[in-house]
Amino acid sequence: MEPQLTKSPQKERKIDDLIRYIRNNHEGRPNFSLLLGSGCSCTSGIRSGEELVKIWKDEIIQKESQYEEEKSTDAYFKQCTWYDEEYAYSKLFEKLYDLPIQRKEFIEGEIVGKIPSLGYAYLVKLVECGAFNTIFTTNFDDLINEAFYKYGNVEHRPIVCAHDSSIMSITPLSKRPKIIKLHGDYLFDNIKSIDNETKNLGENMQLKVEEFARITGLIVVGYSGCDDSVMDVLLNKIEDDKFYQHGIYWCIRKGDKISKKLVTLIEKNRCYLIYIDGFDELMCELGKKLDDISPIEYLTDENPSNTIKNIIENEKLKNTNSKFLKAALTDLTNKYIKLSKQDELNTQENNQEDEQFNIDNPKEKDLNINDRTVVERLQKKIELEEYDSANSEILKLLERSVDKIFSNQLQVLLGEIYYKQERFHEAQKLIDSLIANDPYGKYNYLNLIACTKLQSQKLEIINRALTYCPYDSKLYFSKAQILRKLDIERLSYIQTNKNPEILKVLLEGEKYFKSVDSDCWQYYFDYNLNFAQYANASTSECEKILEYYNQIFPKHYEVIRRKTQLLCLNKEEFKNISDYINQNRFEGNEKENLQYDLLKLKCAYELSDRSMVKELMQKFDTIHASSQDYAILKAEIKYSLFRNIEEASSVLSTYLTDNEKTSYRVRKELINYLLAQGKLDLAKKYISSSERENELQKLFKTEILECQNLWEDILKDTIEKEEIEGKTASSLIQKTHALLMLEQFNEVHDLLHDKIIENSMLSPILIINCELADVKLRQKKDRNLKKRPRIEQIANSDCGDRDQRAAALIILNQVQKAKELILEDLRDDFSNEQIYRKCYVFTRFKGDLVSELIQEVKIEVESF
Repeated sequence: MEPQLTKSPQKERKIDDLIRYIRNNHEGRPNFSLLLGSGCSCTSGIRSGEELVKIWKDEIIQKESQYEEEKSTDAYFKQCTWYDEEYAYSKLFEKLYDLPIQRKEFIEGEIVGKIPSLGYAYLVKLVECGAFNTIFTTNFDDLINEAFYKYGNVEHRPIVCAHDSSIMSITPLSKRPKIIKLHGDYLFDNIKSIDNETKNLGENMQLKVEEFARITGLIVVGYSGCDDSVMDVLLNKIEDDKFYQHGIYWCIRKGDKISKKLVTLIEKNRCYLIYIDGFDELMCELGKKLDDISPIEYLTDENPSNTIKNIIENEKLKNTNSKFLKAALTDLTNKYIKLSKQDELNTQENNQEDEQFNIDNPKEKDLNINDRTVVERLQKKIELEEYDSANSEILKLLERSVDKIFSNQLQVLLGEIYYKQERFHEAQKLIDSLIANDPYGKYNYLNLIACTKLQSQKLEIINRALTYCPYDSKLYFSKAQILRKLDIERLSYIQTNKNPEILKVLLEGEKYFKSVDSDCWQYYFDYNLNFAQYANASTSECEKILEYYNQIFPKHYEVIRRKTQLLCLNKEEFKNISDYINQNRFEGNEKENLQYDLLKLKCAYELSDRSMVKELMQKFDTIHASSQDYAILKAEIKYSLFRNIEEASSVLSTYLTDNEKTSYRVRKELINYLLAQGKLDLAKKYISSSERENELQKLFKTEILECQNLWEDILKDTIEKEEIEGKTASSLIQKTHALLMLEQFNEVHDLLHDKIIENSMLSPILIINCELADVKLRQKKDRNLKKRPRIEQIANSDCGDRDQRAAALIILNQVQKAKELILEDLRDDFSNEQIYRKCYVFTRFKGDLVSELIQEVKIEVESF
């Protein structure tokens, strides 16, 4: 018969009683220490002792040949002379694992990689607000300590003691949080996990428990009292009025299994029962009622949104009956939505070619605790766009700061504020001073590049950086990007030549960081692959570098993804590509499974296998409905492959509605599709309802003006940009396009004619625009085709953009041939219709040449 707790109301207290006792402390010193058992870790994914007992019993029975099936499990173990129900955990553990090293390895396997649940986050905040500062635990895991690092402020890092020999250095009067591991730590060989090991605490450990018992009471959570070492000390000391003067409050869930010694203890004076729903529920209620605590103000994780996602998707927490915990999960869900939005933006921006401002955070050891706390607070303000407040605080701190590292970090943060406020000149001046003081800090150069507009100036900066940091792969990658942008501005090396300097820079950078995560090798691969696609060239360079990384990282996702790109380019059958992915992929978490599923979908899309694409999307619509990456890819496929921009827009608008969150990337794509359809009012609605309205207004300014045919405004805006950023090929294309739409052909001719004569590598688009203006002005009406070698070269090229070739053919009066090329281009990617609908040469030069073609191509796939 299982031991039963007293039902006497005199022995039962409520949580509100406990809160009153905790508040009633003296001079801010806590009245209670905590004792946490294995039940506190269940929601963190660690199986409780009770769960393991059940599993171990089943294991023993399955391998026991003498077990009689008609007997119950309890009857079987009752007859075992080695078994004692009071100490079931330790008896079964010892039966299955003979040696301490075996038990240690089992425990390590159970607890490694687990994330502290929400209850631990509240616990950290309760310590920070002064409710507790000493935590005893019988657990081997490191969840409590990890929680302080994950959820806590750097000022409240705990001291951890898991050794009997080191416990005497800990004093109860110290204000620093203390974690005392009564049975040791899985990281060491001193853990106590079976009966004969837990009979007694170490001598020093017991003395220290008694020392704390003279000063504080004890609140026990998640512990059944099933080992003698702890229970004997409690039973002994509660008899003496000098110990536990604030009492022992044992928190237990109704129906929990308890020990006989716990029943005895509760009968003693100053010992009380508190019935709770669970550890997380208790910590949450204490936190809300004691100090209205927000458990997760900021996280030190590299990916904080994943931590919160794990909490809000925790089934054990979601099934709670606690109104406090339910409210906390709702608040965290809202926080997750905001963090996800920021993550989406960061992911998107990190994948863009534009440089971003970097904060070279010094390691924690480089800053003292107080300075680190200040930096974290300022970073939070900048994240929340509280720029003026952060700016003012930084300037005041710089006036009195004497620490060089702290001062440097403050100036970097100030530079970030200037950058985000587009105060680029001030940012450049500040960063130049940082470089003067430390010419070897690479992030200062990268930040200076981010604040500089002209690519030629960026190239000067990166070359200067490489003289001081010649072995930094990141700097070589940045230089390759700058060189590529210079090529695009000059529009050189885009038809038949690769830029050898870019290839040389990338290979040099790859040499200093030979990793599958190296930006240099991935950019090298992409550069060669794009050229192979564009110019129908060999993929040998791609295959060569991919083979090298395949030998080192054969099952890495990036290697698999690059391989599938080559297979698609070579028109391999989808089944073979899918088999390759399945054979090499790792089955992982939801995020990892998503990336492999999207990879398959991209391959089917790349191969224009509509039947397979449709089959995959029907499957993924359910399992990846909440993925923004899937929503964006599906919309792209709906438009490009199935030639339906309305359905593409519907996919994205449905995603925003169903997920009850504002995804910046999804919203941005949706606005783009709406403007393409001329749905200006709806696009403006999505812009104005965004928290980042100003950013979206700026991003889509030209498209919004185009929708209204406000070409004069576009021309004015382009000229203003040139005054700030300088004249580039892109600005010249935008300007001449607007002038053509305004039929200001003389202006186009004056802008371009001399440039075309002087520059043999000028953009095909600018050559086409100049020819269009000249034809309209009838300045070249008597010249035959042989006098137009540049237009003929574009028209007859075997590579290059088909829209440019088609435009050249129209100028040469080869309209039917141009139409065939347009049809081919639309069938490959229907979203190219936007190019044809916008350009003067296709819609106005010889009338509307494309509307019927677009409709013809669209009808071809209606059966799908």
